[in-house]
Amino acid sequence: MPKTRYALIATLLLTLPGVVSAQRDRRGRRPTRASEYQQPRAQRADRHGFGISFNYGQPTGEFSNYVNQGFGADGFYRVRLDPYGVVSLRLGGQFLIYGHERQRLPLSSTIGNLVMVNVNTSNNIVGFGGGLELAAPTPAVRPYVFGQLGSSYFYTQTSVAGSSSESFDFARTTNYHDWVFARQLGGGLQIPLGRSRRGTSVLLDLGATYSYHGPTRYLNENSIVKVGEGQYEFHPINSDANLVTYRLGISFSYR
Repeated sequence: MPKTRYALIATLLLTLPGVVSAQRDRRGRRPTRASEYQQPRAQRADRHGFGISFNYGQPTGEFSNYVNQGFGADGFYRVRLDPYGVVSLRLGGQFLIYGHERQRLPLSSTIGNLVMVNVNTSNNIVGFGGGLELAAPTPAVRPYVFGQLGSSYFYTQTSVAGSSSESFDFARTTNYHDWVFARQLGGGLQIPLGRSRRGTSVLLDLGATYSYHGPTRYLNENSIVKVGEGQYEFHPINSDANLVTYRLGISFSYR
């Protein structure tokens, strides 16, 4: 098991006692004054939450032999299942680019370099899933952990666009793709930044997620080989494609 996976699991295990302790304190302590009976109502968590983050992907295990790193973004939606937000249903999705190559080539052999285009090839992962989230509903910092089941789509795509910066793709082809089952274990900290007049909370979101994909077939930057004039061969890699993604983002919660 990779060291990064050990570190992530250890972090999540250290966070769990705070979640359990917070829930026990709220439900196990008997109030002694009438004013304390009103406290849980005032401390109820926001019912809904959503956010978006920028991601840095670090491949682990076999995947690190073929891919160096990845960059992308993810988003989530969360709805609490209890009054204090200890247990929530979480749905999430992510997009990661782990390889990219750009070539400037003639549009055709007939006109040569009179018309040049940009040929872009990117290696990508799109994933989505759902599961449960556990959180410690503290007023200052909100630590949380979650587990998700879902699917990831690995695909390599080549597109053609004009050479100017304002040009859009006018042709696009998916060279290779594979769907795989995905399991995710993640966690992090949400730090309050403020609350709007309408009651929406804004939070800084810092965290990490370990994604286990198991055996996957995919292409990297060396998997497309030119074998003749205008002819290419694809040499897919078959390996585990597990990775840790570190995220920095912002989230919102509201009642």
